Amino acid sequence: METMSKSLPDPLLLAFFTQAKTELQNCKVSGASRMAEIRAVLLANQSACLGTVLNQYNRQNGTSFTVDQIQAQLKSLRAETVSLQVKLKLDEMNETARLAFCRLVLYSESSQHQDRSLRDQMQLEASQPMQRDEIMEFSALCNTALRLPNVRLHLEKGKSLFDDGEFPPVPIDPPKRIELIQRMFFRALGYDPDHGMAEIERIFFSERSSEFGDDKELMAVFADMLSKTKVVVTNATLIATEAAFSDHDDGGCTRVVSVQYSEKVIDSLTGQYVDEAERIAPSSLAMEQQTESQQRQQLRVASQAAALQQELLGQLLSMPDEEREERMSLAKEASDEFTRKILAISPGPDRIVFLQSVDERTQKELAMLKLWENMLASNEGKPPTIRKELDTRAH
Repeated sequence: METMSKSLPDPLLLAFFTQAKTELQNCKVSGASRMAEIRAVLLANQSACLGTVLNQYNRQNGTSFTVDQIQAQLKSLRAETVSLQVKLKLDEMNETARLAFCRLVLYSESSQHQDRSLRDQMQLEASQPMQRDEIMEFSALCNTALRLPNVRLHLEKGKSLFDDGEFPPVPIDPPKRIELIQRMFFRALGYDPDHGMAEIERIFFSERSSEFGDDKELMAVFADMLSKTKVVVTNATLIATEAAFSDHDDGGCTRVVSVQYSEKVIDSLTGQYVDEAERIAPSSLAMEQQTESQQRQQLRVASQAAALQQELLGQLLSMPDEEREERMSLAKEASDEFTRKILAISPGPDRIVFLQSVDERTQKELAMLKLWENMLASNEGKPPTIRKELDTRAH
């Protein structure tokens, strides 16, 4: 009989990774569950799957592998020691596990929203500073949520996050929808959402340096999450606005497109920190109280933002594969250099001055890189085939 003296057979690993991926996609929890309980459910699910696959493999191949032996070997599994096919399947399973965990956390928090007794039992932290590992987990959850199909539909079309049960009312626009999701993650981590939001503001956006001001890894992780969130919310806003101002469903062909997102800047008149959207978006006054020139300016700025995004996407999709790969490689180097420089500057006015001094070419390269990374993330890591399909139809 085959023993563990040799590396794990590829067919066994592939069978386990494939079956585990399916089980993770279908994994559920009953109502409200804490994050530790969700992790335990997922681990038990994978362990049971491993046992089933292993028993079948042993019967078919006359081997005597045990679950403990396999688990010990899996913990020491290195990417450079396995075949490419095994590595890809392992990566797929791990990504599915991350998505499943995030999905179940959101489901649990959505369930608690409708159950007042459960909400009242929650003792949420409302005064203590957030710890580093909690900020890292919050950032990871936010990043993973952007790759969940139900979250994308929620952001873009206002669909409910889950079909079964009464869950939180859907906010009217994508920025508010992503904020609702972030507030769920704060609750899952044990923090009052308002306090969690205030902590993020204090740590990353305050003029005064926080206790994590020198933590380059934490700053980079949060900046990456924030950047990806901006891209997804901007795209979702564009899609939502197209739907809101389109009469296609009524047989027409009119479409008005506008998109905005918020950026912290210094107001040149007051010297105070404000959201960029506050300077270009309609004020709280009714639209009819504004002059026509103000409205035209606001629409022009919003339209230019949407047009720029569409222009960049068009350039990316029209490039030959080799040229695009080289362009994105150079853009990644520029992004890494940009991140290195900005992390060397303390949060506050100096960092904002640096951001405002970035030349137009660098801004374009960074924007193209983020758009491309977002497209890959939305397409399971595969380049889109839009350009090729258009070429085929043209012939």
